[in-house]
Amino acid sequence: MCLISAPALSNRRETKRQRETKRQVETLEYCYRLRAILALCLSLALPGCAGWFPTTAGYEQLLDGWIGSKGEQLVRQWGPPTGEHTDAYGRKIYRFSKHRTYTRSGGTKSQQVLVGGNYVWVDIPQPDRVETTWCDTTFYLDANDIIETYKFVGPDCTAFEKQAD
Repeated sequence: MCLISAPALSNRRETKRQRETKRQVETLEYCYRLRAILALCLSLALPGCAGWFPTTAGYEQLLDGWIGSKGEQLVRQWGPPTGEHTDAYGRKIYRFSKHRTYTRSGGTKSQQVLVGGNYVWVDIPQPDRVETTWCDTTFYLDANDIIETYKFVGPDCTAFEKQAD
């Protein structure tokens, strides 16, 4: 003899689903809290790591070191310029272009999918991306072949910053 009626069984199944949903929500909330704590820790720790990553400020430091140097020293160190010409005042202008292409992993994307009546999380591989980055640097030299100033443009105009001693 069955002591539990059919409606009671269906309510019990719904309760089980509700528990599963609640557990999933709690897990997501835990993950979000953990991410927030990790982000806070990183934001506090990274200022001390300023020299670990190349920056445009580091690139400016690098270029500032060339001010007052001879143009021939620059060409010896950097190689032949991509473009070179002399302006109406007799000043030389050297242009150096750097372009590089690299492949960035697409990683994975987590997504819920329905499998056999249940939702499960699945990691779906994403395609790799080919990206190109560049930096154009121009040096302006006086008539005596001394570097007076520079300008640069591009997302790859970065270098490691020199730390003050």
